[in-house]
Amino acid sequence: MSLRFALCALALLLGPAVAAQDAFINEIHYDNASTDTGEFVEVAVPDGVDVADLTLTFYNGNGAAEYDSVTGDAFDEGATAGSITLYTVYPSSIQNGAPDGIALSANGTLIQFLSYEGTFTAVGGPADGVESTDIGVSEDPAPDAGQSLQLVGDGAAYDDFTWAEPADETPGEVNTGQTLDGEGGGGGGGGEEPDLVTIAEARAEGSGATVRVQGTVTRTMGAFTYLQDETGGLVIRQPAGDFFDAVANGDIAPGTVLDVTGTLSEFANLLQINEDDLSSFEALGTDDVPEPQVVTLNEISLDGESYEGELVTVVGVTIDPDGDGDGTPDGAFMAATTYQVEDGSGAVGTVTLRIPNEGDSSVDGTDIPAAADLTGVVGQFDFDSPINGYQLLLLDADDVTPRGVATEADPAAALVLAVENPVRGQATVRFGADAPGEATLALFDVLGRRVRTLAAGPLGANAQTATLDAVGLAAGVYVLRLDVDGATRSRTVTVVR
Repeated sequence: MSLRFALCALALLLGPAVAAQDAFINEIHYDNASTDTGEFVEVAVPDGVDVADLTLTFYNGNGAAEYDSVTGDAFDEGATAGSITLYTVYPSSIQNGAPDGIALSANGTLIQFLSYEGTFTAVGGPADGVESTDIGVSEDPAPDAGQSLQLVGDGAAYDDFTWAEPADETPGEVNTGQTLDGEGGGGGGGGEEPDLVTIAEARAEGSGATVRVQGTVTRTMGAFTYLQDETGGLVIRQPAGDFFDAVANGDIAPGTVLDVTGTLSEFANLLQINEDDLSSFEALGTDDVPEPQVVTLNEISLDGESYEGELVTVVGVTIDPDGDGDGTPDGAFMAATTYQVEDGSGAVGTVTLRIPNEGDSSVDGTDIPAAADLTGVVGQFDFDSPINGYQLLLLDADDVTPRGVATEADPAAALVLAVENPVRGQATVRFGADAPGEATLALFDVLGRRVRTLAAGPLGANAQTATLDAVGLAAGVYVLRLDVDGATRSRTVTVVR
């Protein structure tokens, strides 16, 4: 497997994606028939919020002052659903109204000030001078012991839910009639979300497994989104629904970092999360789109499963314009069409180029160049048809880079030089020209001193490869330079340890 990209700054993204202000009061029991027993408040705390920063402050509506408080280190941890963990607080007693209130704060900053059986303005404490919000339901008349007031509905934030009349209590569990962050509740069970794994680990579990992964979107359009982390790639297909809408309105785009939970399935041997099998998703922020791996068609043909779902670049590709789709080829790419391609690596016919359906790619109508460097996602198609196996899915018209023709003004236009960057250990360099010539491929430091010669001698017309061995080189920036008959093309590379 070629050197993979590093998914930088993901840990940094996870921190600011959720603020303490996203925590909320989820369940309250303050009164019951006969002697009060088991009074509690439940707090919903999203991932990324330190529960130790939270405090519950209890206010007596008669005088509006606080009468008790409990800090986060005394919260009892309960179930986790989606990206939310439930914590229960059992104070010595909770006032019965009317009215009384509860404030939730983080490091002294007020998050919520809720009340029951009326409203009032707090005096002192984190809610000082703030008028409470009546939750609209109460335990008046007092219900039987073992009941509580609970939020019901579907979502991940307080405003997604409504308060319901007393029902069987569920301290530390998802409420009856509640779905938290895409994970089912009901009856107090709540349901467990799978542990977070890498995409490679998820792929190893195979079809039928329910997995949770995080990665960066490389390409997305229409029904298909391609997600990638430092270990592998995965396809998400949803032709309608919340995820599809987020793609359509631009909330999910290349560079979006997603947390995704769903059940894996296969379509024509392509592993994916399909339609309603996507149970939850959350945008964690944005990052740079991962750099594509530079590969040959032959490498894909020999080890396609390792590249499936990942962004790659193949250099020096020639394309047969007679695709197998409907219509008459006119020198332009057509949607829903497969093309024969080659790059001189010996994989003729075993890996094809596929233009997805209209709406799932912007390549439809783009001129087919005589030769090009192509960036796309590795897919798979394995029906009983003359053309099957691994495919390079071409999704964005900007990912077609025609190979130039050398001119007197620009003799380097026909040169190709590509390498994965940064380099750790060894990396494969792809280089070539549109005509044979004498070539030298060398690595220089920033002072212009040659530190490695990778290739020297006659260069054929097809793309070739060389190995950049960075072992023993100091970490830092270098220049990779290809010279062919007086024409020069350079690439900056960074060696890392």
